[in-house]
Amino acid sequence: TLGFIIMGIPGQAIVMAMVHRVIVKLHETLEDQATQARIQRALAQCSEALLSRGADQPLHTALAALLDATDATYAYIDVNRDGPDGTHWEVVADARVESYTGHPPAQGDYREMEGAQALLRAGKPAMMSVSELNGPLRSQYEEADVKAELMAPIRIGERWVGTVGYTDNLRQGTWSGAEVDGLMRAADMVGAYWQREAAREGLIELAQAKDRFIAAVSHELRTPLSAVMGFAGELARNADQYSPGELAEM
Repeated sequence: TLGFIIMGIPGQAIVMAMVHRVIVKLHETLEDQATQARIQRALAQCSEALLSRGADQPLHTALAALLDATDATYAYIDVNRDGPDGTHWEVVADARVESYTGHPPAQGDYREMEGAQALLRAGKPAMMSVSELNGPLRSQYEEADVKAELMAPIRIGERWVGTVGYTDNLRQGTWSGAEVDGLMRAADMVGAYWQREAAREGLIELAQAKDRFIAAVSHELRTPLSAVMGFAGELARNADQYSPGELAEM
């Protein structure tokens, strides 16, 4: 009996450990599936906001939907501005959870983020931990209570034109695969939205240019045509009152 007890205790411990591992793995799988479901719903809302033209602020509406699907505290969209000293970024839309009171930088450059810049330019996502930064940029992030950032490149064709990203004031850069994939898909949507808006604005400008051309031509023709019509009317009404020379000149 004592032998069975002694042998049974380690066996029970092994079985309990295996059961615990199975439960933990199942919990992680369920959490991952729930996250993926939330992100899929957010992407659907993001697509509706960017494509339906029903929202007053489509970029902000899309970001708010994306933020609700993750544990991040702040989401943003920025555009690239190329200058003599490199590529700068400027935030054009953002969204935050109510509990987050920080103010991440609204603009800056990639000189202190060369690794992230290389990945984004290559069309890949970039993750950044603020603890890896140096200089003024790190101070700005720390003052804003940001610990980590996830970025996805917005592209039009082969050109990198901006970034959509999350920041977090709790995690140290532990972004899930679902969050990364969802943000990349959102970046593609924003790129398509910008491309469509640029084409629409181009058509509007073309129509306005046509109107300006017609107005200019009409103005230039109006004065000589008025003279022609005046002389033609005079000839039609009073031709017998003029000499042959005057008629020929008219």
